[in-house]
Amino acid sequence: MASTMVGMGFNCVRLSYSTEAYVKNPVVRPVYISKLANATGRRFLDVFDEVVFALVSQGLMVVVNNHNTFAGWCCDLVDGNSLWFNGDYPEEAWIASLQGMAQRYRGLPLVVGYDMRNEPLMDVSSLTTLAWGDTAAAVRSPLFPIRLTDYRGAVQRAGAAVLEQDPDALIIVEAMFGTYICPFHLEEYPLEGLDGHVVWSAHEYFWLE
Repeated sequence: MASTMVGMGFNCVRLSYSTEAYVKNPVVRPVYISKLANATGRRFLDVFDEVVFALVSQGLMVVVNNHNTFAGWCCDLVDGNSLWFNGDYPEEAWIASLQGMAQRYRGLPLVVGYDMRNEPLMDVSSLTTLAWGDTAAAVRSPLFPIRLTDYRGAVQRAGAAVLEQDPDALIIVEAMFGTYICPFHLEEYPLEGLDGHVVWSAHEYFWLE
């Protein structure tokens, strides 16, 4: 597959993982990895390594992406994957996973960066949504109380942890809700400590046009 991607003109792959998969490192069902020489008893990180090595061996750059918290398909507003943390996996687990991945692949120059989180959204189940630097303002209603959590601060902490392991890594930061961040947010609350490493990422969908 890696050689096919190269033949199609691609030069970079965004390779996703979940915090749960990193923490638990489960055994992967052989049916999912039957093309590997040894498909029995292989754990998630072993298989992830195989994929990374296959990609870089073909000259493809790799961006490691923390896509969701729970292993499995996502995402909606109540499945526990909206934010970078939930009741089962706190922010510390998310940061440790990114830092661990950076430590794991820091010797591979073609692993060029770490995408902090896929499309951070509001978590309806906990009535928590994200803000950029300012969490003082909140909707205060006894019927619909909303808690704000600081995405900017989380990115700074996670980015710093990645750079401790790989000082050359790119830190890919996705816009809030996948598409949204205002210039005045960045002017008033700039990212700190990540100068020269940040790449901004926004996702475009036809229904947003």
